[in-house]
Amino acid sequence: MKVFAQKNVYNKLTINNLWFQRYKKNSIHNWHVHGDNYTGVYYLELPKDNVSCLTEFLYPDNLEKSFSIDANEGDIIFFPSFLIHRAPSLQSKKTKTIISWNCNFNEIQSKYTYDRKNTKIKKKKKQIVQLKGD
Repeated sequence: MKVFAQKNVYNKLTINNLWFQRYKKNSIHNWHVHGDNYTGVYYLELPKDNVSCLTEFLYPDNLEKSFSIDANEGDIIFFPSFLIHRAPSLQSKKTKTIISWNCNFNEIQSKYTYDRKNTKIKKKKKQIVQLKGD
């Protein structure tokens, strides 16, 4: 996860919560959001016999439409915590188990925070155009 943070310009990653959930047939975790920067889900057990096994998200610009990220057992997904999401009712006889966490990325890498006051900006001369009437 440190590599993920560094590739996204941050030096520090703080995990604020960590939990697991086990879903049996017809289990559901309804629509919700989280309060941190990102949420991660590790699919420890993921039956692939039904699409209801995948985390479902609502499009932020159209709450009438949803999408899922194609995942397999052993995959990890990250998403912004403000995205409305749920675990739909599991329609499989097999157990689904996830380990999930909320995290914040902090301390932007210094190469992205250089002193912009010392950056030289070339100013363009203003061109004034006068229109002559008839």
